[in-house]
Amino acid sequence: MKRTIRIVAGVITASVAVGLGVQLWAQNATTTQAQPTAATQRGTKIAVINLAKVINKYDKWIAFKDEYKAEYTKVFEQKVTPKKNEYESLKKEYDKPETLQDKKETLMKRMKQLEREIQDIAEEAKNILGKKEAEQFVQLYHEVHDAVAACAKYYGYDMVMHYNDAFESEKDMYTPQNVARKMGHAGCMPLYVNPENDLSDIVIKYLNTYYKPASPITPAGGAAPAGTGTQPKQ
Repeated sequence: MKRTIRIVAGVITASVAVGLGVQLWAQNATTTQAQPTAATQRGTKIAVINLAKVINKYDKWIAFKDEYKAEYTKVFEQKVTPKKNEYESLKKEYDKPETLQDKKETLMKRMKQLEREIQDIAEEAKNILGKKEAEQFVQLYHEVHDAVAACAKYYGYDMVMHYNDAFESEKDMYTPQNVARKMGHAGCMPLYVNPENDLSDIVIKYLNTYYKPASPITPAGGAAPAGTGTQPKQ
């Protein structure tokens, strides 16, 4: 009799445990179904930008190139042009068959001196303008980064990757130089991009909307650019 009671009690206990386990599993399953993650709902949204296109279409970079060209003319061309003209004149004299050897040696000495002076001016221009260009590239990249982050958040993208490719025309895309560059150096270069996932034009519009020559976009961590209350639009 006691043995029978123990068996019945064991069966009841097991049944209760199984029933409770099923109930807890059902509750967990319901909770999981009721609260799916954002990734489960829509998957991960990824976009790309053509960084070369964004930089070259950014009004601030266009303005900088004009400023750079003007300063290059001031620092380099104005100093070099007279020396180049003199060099060409001396070379013509040197190349004449009737020019005596002693005269040629004098001409060559002056020509070499002019070459050294032109090289010194080129180094000066490189030091002055090269540093400025490098600093400008860092600032531009920072601003593009901030613009991409703003646009990605607004349009709900989880990740934005960049690539560099021709952008002016289909013809430029398939030049030997561009194809060789992509084959030899660039990693993770998209072979196909759905235009809906390319934020390049949106980022360009965002940058040019908030760009003011006198007050460039504030880098990340500072105050927001003027007018950032308006969301980016396509």
